[in-house]
Amino acid sequence: MALYDRIGQGYSRTRRADPRIVEQIIGLLSLPVGGRIVDVGAGTGNYSNALAAADYSVVAVEPSAAMRIQTVAHPSVIWRAGFAEALPLNDGEVNAAICILAFHHFSDHRQALREMRRASGGGPVLLLTFEPRNLARLWLDDYFPDIGQGDEELFPAIESVAAMMEEETGLSATIKPFPLPFDLQDLFLAAGWARPELYLDAQVRAGISAFVVADQARIAEGADRLKADLASGQWHRRYGHVLEHKTYEAGYRFLVAA
Repeated sequence: MALYDRIGQGYSRTRRADPRIVEQIIGLLSLPVGGRIVDVGAGTGNYSNALAAADYSVVAVEPSAAMRIQTVAHPSVIWRAGFAEALPLNDGEVNAAICILAFHHFSDHRQALREMRRASGGGPVLLLTFEPRNLARLWLDDYFPDIGQGDEELFPAIESVAAMMEEETGLSATIKPFPLPFDLQDLFLAAGWARPELYLDAQVRAGISAFVVADQARIAEGADRLKADLASGQWHRRYGHVLEHKTYEAGYRFLVAA
């Protein structure tokens, strides 16, 4: 929570719900319209509101006041302050549980999964998470090598998370890769794989936890090198081949237990 109290200001301006992620969530949950979903670690409510706009009812749970204060009210979204490990919901109060790029911040992964299972009454549990072992393949690592340090401990291997989901929910878990579109609207860590200029924007970096917790002097030095390489054409000579693709496999995965 302390981390997101720090980065919360301005978060909603760079972390907007991407419609392709929303489409995947709806398809993987397979809930009838009008179903009730708990969004665990909802942040500023970007995905809560997007699901509400698709005619679902959402309970958004978020511990950080700095995040909750930026929310845009929606009549089909109910906000509750709380932690994933002790969800402020009754047993079976919702039909499904989701967690979008927040699972790695929870203090007890297994307890969080048990709580999502309890609150959803046996309904599907969906995570969107990240396999940091893929990040080294992205050019970003050459400019900001510190941002991935410690992530292999912070992010369990995807297969381990899937096994954990099955053990704690009693449901069968499925892994679905999510190659990142070149024009992703939700500007999380690898979203700018084809738009390197995004990482020159301090506001964009401020909405990405990996940048916020890194040594800021080294981040500034990396940004300066990136800016110089973009101006000189060096970045395009070394990495321009990535622009030939419409999507990039950066290690993001949907996991759904159903």
